[in-house]
Amino acid sequence: MRVLFSLLLTLFILVGSALPAESAEKVVRLGYFPNVTHAQALIGVREGRFAKALEGKAKLETVPFNAGPSVIEAIFAGHLDVAYIGPSPTLNGFFKSKGAEIRVVGGAASNGVMIVGNKSMGIDSLEDLRTARVATPQLGNTQDVAAKFFLQDRLGYTLGTDPNVLRVIPIANPDVEILFEKNQLEAAWVPEPWASRLVESGLANRIAMEHDFWDQKVFTLTGIIARVDFLEKHPELLNVILKVNKEITNELQEDPAQFVTVLNEQIKELTGKSLPDNVIKSSLRNVVFDSSIDKTTYTEYTKMASSLGLIVTDGVSIDQLFWNQQDEEVINSSTASINSTSLIISLGFLILFSVLTLFTTRGTTVFFFLGLLSLWQTVFELHIAPAYLFPSPFQAVRSLYTLLFDGKLVESVAQSMLRMFVGYGFSVIAGISIGALIAFSVKAKQTLGVLTMALQSLPSICWLPFALLWVGLNEQAIIAVIILGATFSIAVSTESAFRNVPPIYARVGKTLGAKNYLLAKDVLFFAALPELLGGLKVGWTFAWRSLMAAELIRSDIVGVGHLLEVGRQFNDVSQMLAAILIILAIGILVDRGIFSTLEHTVRRRWGLEK
Repeated sequence: MRVLFSLLLTLFILVGSALPAESAEKVVRLGYFPNVTHAQALIGVREGRFAKALEGKAKLETVPFNAGPSVIEAIFAGHLDVAYIGPSPTLNGFFKSKGAEIRVVGGAASNGVMIVGNKSMGIDSLEDLRTARVATPQLGNTQDVAAKFFLQDRLGYTLGTDPNVLRVIPIANPDVEILFEKNQLEAAWVPEPWASRLVESGLANRIAMEHDFWDQKVFTLTGIIARVDFLEKHPELLNVILKVNKEITNELQEDPAQFVTVLNEQIKELTGKSLPDNVIKSSLRNVVFDSSIDKTTYTEYTKMASSLGLIVTDGVSIDQLFWNQQDEEVINSSTASINSTSLIISLGFLILFSVLTLFTTRGTTVFFFLGLLSLWQTVFELHIAPAYLFPSPFQAVRSLYTLLFDGKLVESVAQSMLRMFVGYGFSVIAGISIGALIAFSVKAKQTLGVLTMALQSLPSICWLPFALLWVGLNEQAIIAVIILGATFSIAVSTESAFRNVPPIYARVGKTLGAKNYLLAKDVLFFAALPELLGGLKVGWTFAWRSLMAAELIRSDIVGVGHLLEVGRQFNDVSQMLAAILIILAIGILVDRGIFSTLEHTVRRRWGLEK
C-alpha cells in the first residue's frame, strides 16, 4: 500500500506542478505567426506598441507559433491568453472544448489567399486542377477546409487519393516552393506571403483569389481569440490589446507600404530569413486589414467543415463564440463535479489490481495493465483536467471503435505494416551486409564503420526532407526514411555480434575444413545468431519509430501515425490516445509474437537458457 500511496502522491504532485500558478505580476501572453496576415501583431511587437500600452498594467510576453493547433493547445493548457489565428483552428478548439475555452474578440485580416498553378507544368486555370495535386498548408487548417469545400461544391471536382482525381495534399508552406521546382505539385491554395513569393519567383501562375468563391467577396483570414478565463479576470487588459490592434489596423488601411521594413525585420528575427520587399508589398495589396468581427465567416466555415466531416458541433451554439466588447460579461464555463460513486469504484479497482500485481505470480502482466487503466480512470474522475484534455479510457476505446467501424483503423494499420514490411526488409539485408563487412574487414571498420556509427546516432526524421527532395512526394519517400532510420542500427549490432563470437569457434571451423564463405555461413553466422536477433529487434524499433515520425509529418498519407496527427490537428485527445494505444499494441504484439519467440527458441537450442 505504501508503494501505491507513493505512486498516487507523485502523480498528484506532477499534475499540480504542471498547472499554471498565479503570478503576483499580471502578464498578458500574446501568440501570433510570422506572417504578413498577422501584420498587426508583427508591427505591435516590433515597435513595442503593445508593451508600451500595457506599461504599468501588465507585462507583455509574446509567443510565436507556426501552426494553429499549437495555439489551441497552448490556450487549453492555460499558457496563452490572446492570439492571432485563423477561423478553422479557432472553431476546432471552440467546439472541442464545448464552448468553454475560447472567444473571438476581434478581427485582423481578411482575404489574402491565392490559388496558384505550377508555371513549368502549364497550370494556369481552374480547369487544370481537375486531376491535379493541390497543396494546402496543413490538414484541416483554414485554407485546407476552403479548398476541399470549394473545389467540390463550386467546381464539382472529385477529391480522393487516386491519380485520376484531384488530390488536396497538406504541405508546409516552405516546402511548396521546393516541390514546385521539382514538378511534384501542380497547384497550391496558400495564404500570403507564400502565394506572392511563388508568383514573384516565377514558379507559379496566379489562377484565382479565394475571396472570389465567397458570396460577399470577403472572408476573415485572421482573427483574434482570447482564453475565457483571461476574459473573466482581465477584460481591461484585453481592451488595451484590441485598442492597439485597431490603431495599427487603421494605419495599415491608410498606407500598408510604410510597414514593409518593419514587417521584414520582425519576420527575419522570428524565422532567421527575410523576404524580398516586392513580395511583402504584393502580399499587403492582396490582404484587407479589418479589426471588426465578421461572424458570417465563422458561421460559413462551420457549415463547410461540418459538411466535410471535420467538425462536430455537438449541440454547441456558435453564438457563444463571439465576445461583445460593449458587455464585459463572459459566459462562465461549467466545472464538472466529482461523481463520488464513480471515484470510489475507480479507486477500489486501482487498489485491487495493485495488490494483485504485487502479491500474485499468475496474471501479473494483466493485473498490472488493469491497474494502469484504473489509475487512468481515477485521475479522470478527479477532474484534474477538463475531459477534452484528459479523456477517460472509455472515451479512448470509443474512438478506437469509431475508427474500426468506419474502416480507418484497418486501412491505417494495413498501410503502416506494408511500409514496415518493405522498409524493414531492405534494412535487414543492407544492415547485415554492412555490419558483416565492417566486422571482417579492417579497412571497412576504419572507414565505413566510423561513418555507420555516426549515421546511427542521427534521428531518422532528419532524413525526411532529403527523401522528399530526392525521391519525391510519394510512398517511396516514407520507405526511404524507414530504411535510413533502421539500416545503420542493424549494421552496428551485426558488427558487434560477429566480433563477440569466441575466436575458438573460428579455429575449430577451420580445423574441420571450413574456409572463407563456408566458415562465415556455417559457423560464425550461427554463433552470432542470438545477438543478431537482438540487433534485428532493436532495428525494428528504430524502423517503427521512423515510420511513425514520417507519418506524423506527412499528414497526406494513410497510416497509424496519420491517425495521431489528425487527432492533434483537430484537438481530439481521445483519438490521439487511441492512436497511441494502437502504436503500443502493435509494438507489444511484434515483440512478443515474433522477436521474443525467435530469441527464446534460438537461445534454448543454443543451450543459453533452460
